[in-house]
Amino acid sequence: MNMLVTDQHLHDLPLFPLPGTVFFPNTLMPLHVFEPRYRAMTQYCIAHSWPMAIVLIEPGHEDAQPGDPPVVQMASIGHLVMREELDDGRSNIVLQGLARIRILEELPRQERPYRTVRAQLVTDYVIPDRGLLQRKAAAVRSALTSLMIRDFKIRDMVSRPLLETRSPAVLADALSAIIFNNPAKRQQQLDCARVHERLDLVLDRLSELLAISGSVKVGTN
Repeated sequence: MNMLVTDQHLHDLPLFPLPGTVFFPNTLMPLHVFEPRYRAMTQYCIAHSWPMAIVLIEPGHEDAQPGDPPVVQMASIGHLVMREELDDGRSNIVLQGLARIRILEELPRQERPYRTVRAQLVTDYVIPDRGLLQRKAAAVRSALTSLMIRDFKIRDMVSRPLLETRSPAVLADALSAIIFNNPAKRQQQLDCARVHERLDLVLDRLSELLAISGSVKVGTN
């Protein structure tokens, strides 16, 4: 069950910056937590049923860790759905992506060892022409089906719920997490709140992958 994100959460949101990593709503992300500050953050989120934000460190600043490197503005908020504690204090966790957020400001550190921010939810924009949106989604599903026949790795990464989803937004986000490897391209998808544009970019990438596998480009009218 999805956590309800409240204004209280958004006004005091723990921040987990990562190099080269972009987290999408409607997806799951496994993480290995080993730094003491993120162990503390995980404990806080568990104890208070609190979400956290996963955000990309600005390219070129990855070496600034374990300090406080600058981060991009758009991130995803997620909540813990699984935790495995290890003997030495480290843990393996799984986050479920809930929504896009825009970071508004970083808050004073106070006594906590991890960073926190004030943020706002970013709502998907859905075009009024629902027929066009569904045609774009159908074209994406058609291209995905063709690619799965040719690429066993892609086939193994696509779950049945993803194949059966009727939500164009879920389809676009979940596929973006699978088919885009480049962090800049992944961040471009995360930055885009317009569902039809995300579907277009997904379709373009699927077409590229199909072309590599010897197929022809597909599209919508």
